[in-house]
This record gives sequence, structure tokens and C-alpha cells, in this order.
Amino acid sequence: MPKFDAVIKNLKREIRDEPTGHSRFQIENFIIGSQPTDYGKYKQCVLEIRSRIKSYETINTAYLETKNKDDKIRSTDDLEKIAQYEILMEDIKRELYIIIEIYERLKKKVDLDNREELEVDLWDKKFHKELMTYIFVGGSPIPVSLAQNIMSLPGNSSAKKQLGGLIQQKAIINSSNKGESLDTSKSIENKENINESGPRNTNDQ
Repeated sequence: MPKFDAVIKNLKREIRDEPTGHSRFQIENFIIGSQPTDYGKYKQCVLEIRSRIKSYETINTAYLETKNKDDKIRSTDDLEKIAQYEILMEDIKRELYIIIEIYERLKKKVDLDNREELEVDLWDKKFHKELMTYIFVGGSPIPVSLAQNIMSLPGNSSAKKQLGGLIQQKAIINSSNKGESLDTSKSIENKENINESGPRNTNDQ
């Protein structure tokens, strides 16, 4: 056997049991933790659990079909597939246990009887976080779709107040540059005339 083939064979054996999925850190801080509220994290947990259960069931079906083949027709490729299926299923189970642990913890904290209030709070904080990202990064204009979504939020939302302040600040600067006087108190009211039916795709621009 050529030397390189031997190296590959040894490496495959050596890294066979190395996890290929997400680490606990990734799951807790990015996949689930990226959501700005406990309710958002709870909803993300539900999505991730459903997705992994579906993946596990699909892979397990293929695994059993391959493993239950008669020994006479089972090929070397089939044996390789069986090994890969086992690794994938173990990774999914490991991730699921982590997500279920987070899910159970959040389920005790979130008052699911007030879903509508929690939805308002979630979207307010989502849009506020996205808006602040554009402000901190600087140089990038705020997408119209994001501004329109924020304008659909209730009047006391933090994102709406922040956007209103930015609109007034920009109006003052523009007015100052042109040497004009401007009643900025109406700028936020004028923006509320935008007709909306729900959150828009903030990647339009």
C-alpha cells in the first residue's frame, strides 16, 4: 500500500470518534444565546430540537437499512456508511442533550401564558440589537426594511425610540447644514405613515 494511503487510513481511524457537530460553547452562546430574550432562546431551542430529531430519524432509517443488509451483499462502502451514520447520530444525540438541558431551564423561567407580550418584547429587542449593530459599526446605512419594521412596533418600544432619536438627529444636522430651521418633533410621526403587515426581510439592501 502506498505510504499516503496508509497515512489516510490511520488518520481516519484516529479521528473517527472526534465530534463533528457544534460544541456546548457554540450552542449556548451562538445558536441559542444569540437570541436577545429568554423567550427567544426558548423558541430557538424548540426549533433546534425539532430539526435534530428529524435529522436523527432520517439518518437512523438509512443506518438500519444499510446495517440490516444481508452479509452477502453488504459492501465495503456499506460498512463505511454504517460507521459514518453512527458518528452522525452520536453527534446529534450529544447536541440534543445540551439543547434539552437549556430548554428545560428556560421552560421554568418563561411565562408562556403571555406569549403575545413576549413576542412584542422579543421583536423589539431583536430590532434594537440590529439597529445598534449598524450604529456601532458605522458607515453602513440603516436598511429601509429594518426602519419600516421598527416603525411597526408599539410606541413605547426601545427600538422605536432609538430610531426616532436618530431621525431627529439627522434632521437637525441636515437642517443645520442647509441653514434652515426644522420642527423635528414631527419627523417620527411622519415615518409612522408607512403601511406594514409584519416583519420584513432586513437583508433587502
